[in-house]
Amino acid sequence: AISGFSALGAEPADTDELLISDAGTLKRMDYSYIKGGGGLVHIKTQTISSSVTSVQFIHGTSGVVFDGTYKAYKLIITDGTVVNDGEKPHLRFTSDGSSFITSGYSFSGLTRSAGNTDLSYHSNSDSDIRMINDAIGNASDETFSIEVNFNNPATTDVHKLVHGTCTGIEASGNTISGFFGGGYLGDTSAITGFEVRLGGGNIDGGVYSLFGVANS
Repeated sequence: AISGFSALGAEPADTDELLISDAGTLKRMDYSYIKGGGGLVHIKTQTISSSVTSVQFIHGTSGVVFDGTYKAYKLIITDGTVVNDGEKPHLRFTSDGSSFITSGYSFSGLTRSAGNTDLSYHSNSDSDIRMINDAIGNASDETFSIEVNFNNPATTDVHKLVHGTCTGIEASGNTISGFFGGGYLGDTSAITGFEVRLGGGNIDGGVYSLFGVANS
């Protein structure tokens, strides 16, 4: 059986080889057998530390990749904070890289509070996609975290869909968690970017990291 291996210098490319110790005999093995496929590929992280109206990721801007390079993308938001008490995070798309679409969205979801409150929500015609349906608090120890999965944004054959999970601290101090899904039903144009915004007021903190999903 293979008992261990050592790389020839730094991490090799897929076409390079490793030396494998097999029962005391050194053998060469293509690195791709060890590395495997799939996984998240980091594209860009934005760390917000002052008030902004939205956090944007647009293909071709500041190193952002959001096209057919990957069939799926994932956004991970950690420790998001809001300026005004009682705001809800939303999501919008752009298809031209300069303006954001403000109609034609459909979504549904459920947010549950530790205070034993269920807040189901839905809309078949809206100005964006609501990701949390319980108001986030603006105290220094109240934050939200969200994971958003984007499905094949570069296709022009079908409507663009997203789905994700969320958690946070609501304005009343209870923890919340939930899930959501939605999409843009206006047409089937390729999506070249998106923005995270609030129903009102500004975002003033958080780490926003975009990844490509390899071999998805």
